[in-house]
Amino acid sequence: MLLQQDMLLSELWEETKEKENIGNFERFVLALDLLYLLGLIIFEENKIKRVKE
Repeated sequence: MLLQQDMLLSELWEETKEKENIGNFERFVLALDLLYLLGLIIFEENKIKRVKE
């Protein structure tokens, strides 16, 4: 699972861009939007952070 640690957007994209279910950058951003709306990630200090439950 990704996002075990805080990552820059570019780092996360590099880790996921080859995954078949991601496909392209637009879908990647839409997935991040959904995770943000669900309260599962936050953007802080120029990094994407997983919300700890």
